[in-house]
Amino acid sequence: MEKNLYFYLFLCVQVFTALLGGYYLFIYTVGLFPWRRKEEGAFKKYLKFAVLIPAHDEESVIENLINNLKELEYPKGFYEVIVIADNCNDNTAKLAKEAGAIVWERREPSKRGKQYALDWAFRRIIKEGKYDAVCVFDADNLVSLNFLNRVNEKILSGEKVVQCYLDTKNPFDSWITKAYALGYWISNRVFQLARYRVGFSAVLG
Repeated sequence: MEKNLYFYLFLCVQVFTALLGGYYLFIYTVGLFPWRRKEEGAFKKYLKFAVLIPAHDEESVIENLINNLKELEYPKGFYEVIVIADNCNDNTAKLAKEAGAIVWERREPSKRGKQYALDWAFRRIIKEGKYDAVCVFDADNLVSLNFLNRVNEKILSGEKVVQCYLDTKNPFDSWITKAYALGYWISNRVFQLARYRVGFSAVLG
């Protein structure tokens, strides 16, 4: 009796593993083909974006991202770069202002962190009612210059939420960065793009 129990438990594990592997194999295989129709033609209007950067003591990197965002190939009057200086004890707010960003300073030590900063900022954005969409970046990110044009296209084509391509800035510097990059490449190609092409939602991250 005990041997039969172990056998069936082992069988269940094997079946579960096979089904899970089969699911991912199916998604990847079908996702090799562009089943979804591509958006056609140029978009007809520009949405106004709030580009949010939650930042806690990020003085060493904040200017790089702001300068990068200022160079986006998107009309300057249709996006604003907003740094949420969240309980900062350094020069993040000062440097962000000098770099040309709007700075919202928040000080609530008992609720420090990205989730609290974004919740606070989203409430303020909704109250102001001046933006059509919101993008969120970490302070150490960099972005492709066509980023807002592509997101604008996706939203105007009917998407409610857009997960963009994630990658590393220095994939070949060391074995650690290579491992991170490989993880991103597999996730982007095997899971994210494949799921999108078969009509499933991408995972936000």
